[in-house]
Amino acid sequence: MLAGNAYFDSAYVGIDLNDSGDIEAEENFRVISGTFDFKGELPNIELSFSVTLENGQQAEGQYTGLFDFATRI
Repeated sequence: MLAGNAYFDSAYVGIDLNDSGDIEAEENFRVISGTFDFKGELPNIELSFSVTLENGQQAEGQYTGLFDFATRI
C-alpha cells in the first residue's frame, strides 16, 4: 500500500460531446469537488473516482492499468 495522502490539482474530465473521437478544448470540464481513490498494491492498483464537474454534471468511473507515480516539483 502507498503511504501518505495524495491529491489532484487542476483535474479535468474530457467528454467527447460531438462523437468526433477527439476531446476538443471546449469538451474539457474542470473538477470542482469529489473523490479519487486508489485501491490495491503496485502493480495491481485501481483508481476509482466520483466527481462533480464545473458544468454541474457528475462523473464516475474506474481505471486499471499503468500508473506513473513520480514526485513532481
